[in-house]
Amino acid sequence: MKRFLGVLALCVAVVWGSSCSNIKSKKVTDANKDRVLGEISTSKDLTDEEKQLLVAYAMRQSLSAVFQGGKPGLPSGKTIGEMIDEQRAWKVQQRQEEERQKKLAAEVAAKQAELRNVIGVALYSFTQKKGFMSDYIEAGYAYENRSDRDVRAFEGDVAYKDVLGNQLEETSLKVLTPIKAGQKAAVSDSLPFIAYPGLRDKKLEDVKIEWRPKKILFADGASAEVAGQ
Repeated sequence: MKRFLGVLALCVAVVWGSSCSNIKSKKVTDANKDRVLGEISTSKDLTDEEKQLLVAYAMRQSLSAVFQGGKPGLPSGKTIGEMIDEQRAWKVQQRQEEERQKKLAAEVAAKQAELRNVIGVALYSFTQKKGFMSDYIEAGYAYENRSDRDVRAFEGDVAYKDVLGNQLEETSLKVLTPIKAGQKAAVSDSLPFIAYPGLRDKKLEDVKIEWRPKKILFADGASAEVAGQ
């Protein structure tokens, strides 16, 4: 009788343990991964948020296979719980990186605004020309030293946008000619359509520019620049 009760207790423990086993502790293998996917979809051990994390994890881990025509799936060698934890941690890192990029973008924008108060650039001509190898735009830029300090040279980017503010192209602008405080000057640049297709068939009234200064070198040797540019 005692032996029977001992066997019964063991059986109950095994059954109870298997029924209480959480799917999060199940390790995915090459042999069981298809079965585990089915268990995940019907499991009551996982919240909707955890199931979404698993889907995102599977997509992220099998992205290269998907691009090659394969299907997303869970990798072998980890438990369901480990995958959920990894994806949740990855989302946190992504949010932190997004916040870092937003902060950096705000700092860059603020510094560019500061440098535009030193050197301002405007587009005053925009003419299509015929070239030997490629037709091009001859762009004329007027620039002004708005500060009370002489400037030795400056550089930055010029973003071309349509009348609605959508960016068409971006090019660089570098001026090595000194300009005294309060003075104005002009410079031209050739923009071949092969390199700047977004400017083809555009006229002066079709475009506007955003001057994004990067660095200004003053005549006394000091400089001001946008960090990270």
